[in-house]
Amino acid sequence: MKKKLLSILLATSMTILAACGGSNTTGGSTETDSGAKEEEAAGEETASEDAGAGEAASWDSISNVTLYYPVYFNMPSEAGIQSVQTELNKYLEPKIGVDIELHPVDMFQYTDQINLVLSSGDQVDIFMPLAGLSTYVTKGQVLPMDDYVDEMKEAIDLMGEDFMKSSYVNGSLYSLPVYKANTYQWYFMCRKDMVEETGVDLDSINSIADLEELLTKVHENHPDIYPLCPTNPNTFQLINSADGPEAEVDIDYLGDNPESCTGAVIGNTGKVENFYASDAFKEMVERAYDWNQKGLLMPEASVSPDIASDLIAAGRGFGSIIGYGYPMSEDMANRGTYGDYEMTWATCGTDLMQSAAFSNQFSLGYTSGDPAAACRLMNLLWTDEYVVNTIIYGLEGEDYVIPENFDPLNSMPDYPEGVTDQTAPYQARVSCGCFGNNFLMYGFGGSVKDFGMDLINNSKKSEYLGFLFDGSNVKTEITAVNNVISQYYTGLECGEMNPDETLPKFISELEAAGIDAIIAEKQAQLDAWLSQQ
Repeated sequence: MKKKLLSILLATSMTILAACGGSNTTGGSTETDSGAKEEEAAGEETASEDAGAGEAASWDSISNVTLYYPVYFNMPSEAGIQSVQTELNKYLEPKIGVDIELHPVDMFQYTDQINLVLSSGDQVDIFMPLAGLSTYVTKGQVLPMDDYVDEMKEAIDLMGEDFMKSSYVNGSLYSLPVYKANTYQWYFMCRKDMVEETGVDLDSINSIADLEELLTKVHENHPDIYPLCPTNPNTFQLINSADGPEAEVDIDYLGDNPESCTGAVIGNTGKVENFYASDAFKEMVERAYDWNQKGLLMPEASVSPDIASDLIAAGRGFGSIIGYGYPMSEDMANRGTYGDYEMTWATCGTDLMQSAAFSNQFSLGYTSGDPAAACRLMNLLWTDEYVVNTIIYGLEGEDYVIPENFDPLNSMPDYPEGVTDQTAPYQARVSCGCFGNNFLMYGFGGSVKDFGMDLINNSKKSEYLGFLFDGSNVKTEITAVNNVISQYYTGLECGEMNPDETLPKFISELEAAGIDAIIAEKQAQLDAWLSQQ
């Protein structure tokens, strides 16, 4: 179940995440004592109250701070939310003078819900500007945080200059980016028995293009099985996974993604152009069409609800492409819902850290009741293990239990006996990748942190890392262009449309919809941004 949820999460996250940069500082507690500190904070309530008693007098009053954060699949119960709030506030009141008010929101409705709350004028202290930070700045719905840098100094110092680049709009600080490996390692997940039949060495595969020999041999051996299955409905990830450093040219979508690109820089030219009219896009969709014609792709994927994990479990599929921000292992590869089949993998590329690498961020709402207090809380979301793990996992004994010989750096807690992910009163486990400091959470230290820090420090970074596009001047054109893209992109990516026949029509309709006006606006903003670097 976990692997299936994570694959869906990653596909969804392509619209809100891209890449990262960072610093070598780790901040907070050392990894060796993190587990002890988390258990002490979570399990010794009296001790935390007593420890804060001496500080309480320094707070003239306690500020209420609302936190709106996304939750996937299983929403916490009202009773569970109240229990977590109560325990957190025993810790937060003496420490930072704050009472937290938790507002978990269904991720798939998050932007709509946040927009409604902001428009209503209700108090919103901390939230994720998933519709684009610049958009909220333009609408006046986020507050600048320059006056509160001291309250967040630990978090800012922890992440370093590269991470913080995309937090500034017009020279003012407006957000803190989630601290995690915000770029993907691309893997081809597949049945181990069928790989062994082909004799292909998976270590010889370094890019998506390298998969063709393996897929072809599987098709020859098992013509009734789909060699490449859609990762999620209607996408093989053939374009998302083919534009990183292993490709001939780097592509920065300038805040967009391949399936909704209104202008990209291809190579380090500084020139914004129509991605869909580029040689790079043509090469990608020609490969998809060729593979479809050869029987290497599941047919009619653009209209099918089928996904790889179900097809493989049913004996109808061989493998799929996934983007994953964590190290792959035998245990991880076989933790999914692939039925009785043993799985293995090939590593086939790493995403470029693009301009919107850190678009997964938290900001101050313009209706914040006490911005300074909200920023003190934000600082803890990046630096305090107890606060982070309580918001993600809930309360020990009710929502999770610590098993014997628990390794907090490399393992996640268990559910209490008789409790499942469906019935736990509170949890936000699948929100781990879009909240605060990912590396402070149970199970995300150790080897996962080492892998993530390597991606942060050593992945190839775009020349435009930190650039944010504000599309408010071309909203009408963006809507029209995206309507055109929706008519063509999926069919091309799934290899069902002949590029020779379709691309000229696609490009012509994009131009009629106004893509050149968007490109001109992006170019002007990019030029202005580059002049300030």
